[in-house]
Amino acid sequence: ANLITYCENIANGAHLFAQNNPESYKFIGRVFVNNKYFELAELFLKKAKDVCYVDPEVHFLLAKCSLHKNDLNSAIKSLKTSLEKGYGYYPAKKLLKEITN
Repeated sequence: ANLITYCENIANGAHLFAQNNPESYKFIGRVFVNNKYFELAELFLKKAKDVCYVDPEVHFLLAKCSLHKNDLNSAIKSLKTSLEKGYGYYPAKKLLKEITN
């Protein structure tokens, strides 16, 4: 919606949101991934991984960041972790199949 200042305020206050909802870092990271701000996404997703390591979506989104950097090995590792933690998390399974075939 082109609300850059609004987004900056949310990103700058992420630590406050995370005090009440540990998944806040993941939500912010997902928005950055979906809008192709992969470097910013990775910052928030690494924090999310520290808080919610067992969340398969965090690893899936980190894989997308790795793919953007053409780091196939890291992407595959993240996707395998996603599948392990998410008991066959379908988006990770689908992406892993796409990048290894």
